[in-house]
Amino acid sequence: MKKSELVEEYKGLYSRLEEILYHTDPLGLNFGDNPDEYSSEVNTILPRLHHARSEKDVLSIVHEEFVRRFDSDTAGPISNPKYSEAAKEIWNAWINSRRELTWQAHQVRTLRVPDSQRRSDVARGLCAALEPTKCVEQYEKRLRP
Repeated sequence: MKKSELVEEYKGLYSRLEEILYHTDPLGLNFGDNPDEYSSEVNTILPRLHHARSEKDVLSIVHEEFVRRFDSDTAGPISNPKYSEAAKEIWNAWINSRRELTWQAHQVRTLRVPDSQRRSDVARGLCAALEPTKCVEQYEKRLRP
């Protein structure tokens, strides 16, 4: 998936993950002038977060992507505290984004607006971060007056 598609699908979560990896800096690539240094890793980590059920899962995902992107020697051991710090912050950002989506889902369910286009837009925004193709169709059917 392209960066622009991920940014659109995940909104602020994409930039938040870039910030987290930049400031935790697992590979020491933060030179103070390259805040998008970890964009490639975010491109592969973010879509995998749907499978994470814990901070430990996020730790594995993050480390696996660094090993895949570089190599095991360059990535270093999973026990590196920078990976743990990144995983903790990414997990918290992920959980917070899910809470926001839950609130949006509640808003969609309780929305009493005759303009189905508006409800459809809300549903699309909610579903984009979940199961984009299945979810949008399901919620649009549900929202029809």
